[in-house]
Amino acid sequence: MPRRSVIAGCAACRGMPIAIAGFALVLILMACHIYWYAAGGGLGEVQTYYLPYGDAILRGIAPYTPFGDLRWEYPPLGLALMALPALASTDPGAYQVAYSSMAGAAALAGLAIVRMAARRLGGDADLATGVYALGLASVWSFVFERYDIFPAVLTAGALLLYLKGRTDWAMALLAVGTLLKLYPALLAVALLIPLLAGREYRRLFRSAAVFAASCAAIAAPFFLAQPEHFTTFISYHSDRGLQLESLAASALLMAEMAGLASTQTGMSYGSFNLEGAAPDMIASLLMPATAIAISACCLMFFLMAREEGCSAEFLKRAVPAAAFLLVLAFIVFNKVFSAQYMVWLVPLAAVFAVSQEKIPARALICFGCACLMTLPFSTIYDGFCAHDPAAVAYLFLRNAFVALTMVETARCMMRGSSLRRLLREASGLLHRSRAAEPR
Repeated sequence: MPRRSVIAGCAACRGMPIAIAGFALVLILMACHIYWYAAGGGLGEVQTYYLPYGDAILRGIAPYTPFGDLRWEYPPLGLALMALPALASTDPGAYQVAYSSMAGAAALAGLAIVRMAARRLGGDADLATGVYALGLASVWSFVFERYDIFPAVLTAGALLLYLKGRTDWAMALLAVGTLLKLYPALLAVALLIPLLAGREYRRLFRSAAVFAASCAAIAAPFFLAQPEHFTTFISYHSDRGLQLESLAASALLMAEMAGLASTQTGMSYGSFNLEGAAPDMIASLLMPATAIAISACCLMFFLMAREEGCSAEFLKRAVPAAAFLLVLAFIVFNKVFSAQYMVWLVPLAAVFAVSQEKIPARALICFGCACLMTLPFSTIYDGFCAHDPAAVAYLFLRNAFVALTMVETARCMMRGSSLRRLLREASGLLHRSRAAEPR
């Protein structure tokens, strides 16, 4: 046997215990969840929210058709995903088991994908496994009670395909993710920017066309079924107010504790939101603020890619970081930040962790703190709604850790870049010019 094969085999064997532990942890969490909500007799959100959609579709009611109190708030493939467990059974307990098993299978697939991506990057697969498994364990109830794990795994799969040089397949997979949850479109942008910076216009247009055509092909049957109501899932979210868990809402609640604002919590659009003049004004500003923040991240990545010449080593380091950064910026500046959004970040954090020259310790510590602080949300949520000072401070601190993760990720991207040096020089010149001004 060639020596290189022996070495590779030994390395794989050394990583097996960590891999087995990661897979075992996901299976244990899935079993505990199923027992709690199915065998234990609890009523989970899957049964409350997803089963009615699946049941309606199986009864021949086309998605986005006006139907009683049911509001078609989810993208097309999200609804198809909810119908799959209903094919097995519409009994609430059986539906919960089927759905949680699907989510568990997706989580296990994500772990395998993350390990493969780490090896493709030449990074530590065990580190990626640890970040992924511990991240999921911190937000485990949302992994099996929502469908965010499915688009999250698809984004990891798209990154793996991109690292293998299969950009068009990665774009097609991101189109599937976008029709599940919309945010994977940000990763499509991250994959296109290096092509634009490198002036590879033919590949740029081809990859963009693959993404657009895939989205159109998937959405077409749903659009043709109900063209006048198809955009319901977009208008539903654009009309929402300032959601209670968002960074802006937690900052406003802190201001309220200091006597600087007055708000109240109300229930609308399936979530608890802050109501009042100040929350309404802030909510109206956050959509353009989110667009500006994402645009700034894209511009930074574009300038760095132009500077580095889009070398293979640069792209291996920068693309996972840019993907992680764009989703973080979307979450931090958004008017909605549901706890399950943390699931989006877990596989991206795992790939990002092994993509850098040095382990991004500060970013990972901040991310780990944010995940751990999200774990007890279901038990302390009443405190958020009641504007309890301790609960509000806790929520604000969790959100601050997410924001710090974004800042540290940006710092990692710019480490060693002349763009960072230029920004420092510009800052120094500005400081000196201000100091030279007559007082």
